[in-house]
Amino acid sequence: MNERQTSDHRHGGTVSGRTPRSRRAIRLTLLLVGLVQPLQLDAQRSWPVELQVTQVYHNVKQYVVDGKRQTPEPRAGSLQGVEGVLLGKNSGVGLFGRYLSGTVGPVSGQHVREGGILLGSHDFRIEVGYAERLGALTDTTYRIVRGGFTGTSDLGTSGLAIRLRANVLVPFERLNGEAKRTLGWEGETGIAYTWNRVPLTASVGYRLERLFDLPRDQELSGLVIGFGLWLKP
Repeated sequence: MNERQTSDHRHGGTVSGRTPRSRRAIRLTLLLVGLVQPLQLDAQRSWPVELQVTQVYHNVKQYVVDGKRQTPEPRAGSLQGVEGVLLGKNSGVGLFGRYLSGTVGPVSGQHVREGGILLGSHDFRIEVGYAERLGALTDTTYRIVRGGFTGTSDLGTSGLAIRLRANVLVPFERLNGEAKRTLGWEGETGIAYTWNRVPLTASVGYRLERLFDLPRDQELSGLVIGFGLWLKP
């Protein structure tokens, strides 16, 4: 066997030196690249509108304040329902709505209902609309004007997004000139994950709402869990 044949034999019988193992590694690399590229395209996919429809579960605690006295123990309960957002990518105009019902303490029924207009973008938008809240001690429904903002920050192409929402709540009775009716507010924060290939989303967050003099101050807070669909512009 001459020197060239000896060299070829040492390299697995090929002049280039590529062994069957190295060829398998190359094929595996090409396969992984082919799988990753569609994921990158999906992560960058953009929709003509923002559409979010979420099934919501809200485990709550409620406090009621009568003057300087507060209920010694919070009233526990659970609410569930649906919330949705539709926002034009180019126009910056959209709609929102939320409906939650369930039982908190001794009161059962429709605790949260709201809807209104959105102005802005996916990252930041103004909310103005109408809302209804169920009283803590009776089945009285209070009508409220609601206004505020929502900010959303996407964490790159990871599928994660952080959201902050804050609103001022003004009962209709205050608008009618009744001095006894004062302001309220609500705040909500959370984090959501949206899958790349299918725009399904799961979220977890915390919501706190405070209403004053209806006829007693009441506070509603708790964990919010959601599952649904989220198309991002």
